[in-house]
Amino acid sequence: MRGNVRRAALAAVVGLCGIVPAARAGVSYTDLYTLGKPGGLDSAVPNGYQIAAGGQVVGYGLTTSFVFHAVAWGAGSPNGIDLNPGSGFNSSRAYATNGTNQVGYGIGSATGNDNHALLWSSTGVVDLNPGNGITTSFGNGIGGGQQVGYGYGATTSYKSHALVWVGTADSAVDLQPGSGFNDSTALSTDGTHQVGYGSATGGMHALLWSGSAASYVDLNVGSGFDASRAYAVSGTQQVGDGNSTATSGVNHAVLWTGTGDTAIDLNPSGYNASSAYGTNGTLQVGFGNFSATGKDHALLWSGTAGSYIDLGALLPSTFIESRAYSISDNTVYGYAKDDSGNYHAISWAVPEPSALALLAIAALPLTRRRRA
Repeated sequence: MRGNVRRAALAAVVGLCGIVPAARAGVSYTDLYTLGKPGGLDSAVPNGYQIAAGGQVVGYGLTTSFVFHAVAWGAGSPNGIDLNPGSGFNSSRAYATNGTNQVGYGIGSATGNDNHALLWSSTGVVDLNPGNGITTSFGNGIGGGQQVGYGYGATTSYKSHALVWVGTADSAVDLQPGSGFNDSTALSTDGTHQVGYGSATGGMHALLWSGSAASYVDLNVGSGFDASRAYAVSGTQQVGDGNSTATSGVNHAVLWTGTGDTAIDLNPSGYNASSAYGTNGTLQVGFGNFSATGKDHALLWSGTAGSYIDLGALLPSTFIESRAYSISDNTVYGYAKDDSGNYHAISWAVPEPSALALLAIAALPLTRRRRA
């Protein structure tokens, strides 16, 4: 059995060289669709914190008068759907998707001309702004029945406070940590835990919450990083990025398991910088800036810098840039940009972690020689 696994790993090396299909390498990709632009919009691009999940991509488009409209793309709507709520909303943007619902913000007469966090679903749009002195808010992440972001107003002394919702404005919980933090922002949730960052003396600190302000954990303390942010959480894992004098102030992808002293620097050799934007509790995904070309490549890790697989290197040479934003079970979701400037929704099917480890060891010297 062990010999079969090793032979599979060797076949993977051949696959990465292009001698056999990429699927033989244990990792395969699917070009889901090319992102077009909804009718009435002049342009549209993916943008946000949790851009891709479950085959859906979110971002924004611009009208001919340069007004932002939230946009969601899917297999059944490759040209995108204009999510701007319409009457009472002049502008909007979508920042995150769970593959079905989206969060972001909108502004117009319906919001008193303040930005309000919005939740889009099949039943309509929900204004998540809490009120009670919080006049401005933004939705950044969605998962497990929760939405996260931040808000500010008179009751917060106009400083941003991380917020978590469960689908309604009056469900909002203020996650702002106690003394030592000037402000905070939540970026992602798995329905149980929330992650983001807070501004403390010396810079940003990655934060982990369990549904309340008092539950916060400062993931920067003991991490070895001067500043950090957490972008995603699943189970016992949190991922994001951090920088320090040791990284020359450049962001490196980071993995935590609940405390700062568990931090693992995931930045691979041969990459200028990196960030991790998704985890399924076992594997981590994100992107790194490939030193040879200066282009971003989607990356997959299984807990260490050396375990990385360059998912971007498995794409055809017409794709010059790629990023991964989420992983569900063993499917990674992200996007790639081709040499004509078009964006494509991409999914990657990856092997089980045990097989992935062998693949990473075997393929490591070869992925660095791939074209951007």
